[in-house]
Amino acid sequence: VTSRGSAGSDREWVEEPKYALRINTLANDNISCASISSDGRKVACGHNSRLSLYDVRTIHGSLDVRKLRLPKKLAERGVQALQFLPDSSALVVVQTTGDVCELD
Repeated sequence: VTSRGSAGSDREWVEEPKYALRINTLANDNISCASISSDGRKVACGHNSRLSLYDVRTIHGSLDVRKLRLPKKLAERGVQALQFLPDSSALVVVQTTGDVCELD
């Protein structure tokens, strides 16, 4: 695996990336946006037709990732943009309907 440096020189990565979370999508349901909370404990993923939110914790040295239940109004609508607040206290979601929601 190589990447381009800012000056155009090749750099080789030492090891392959390690995946903590793999998000599968349906045939017509693309990921439109994603965000990780500043404390690293939440991952949000916006799709064309839904929103997914995951809780990420370290338990006995291993990552434990769990999908969280969301209100139907948020979970089953498409997402254009999303962002966690800087203190990780809430997630702001812009739905494809134009509605802006805050999830605490």
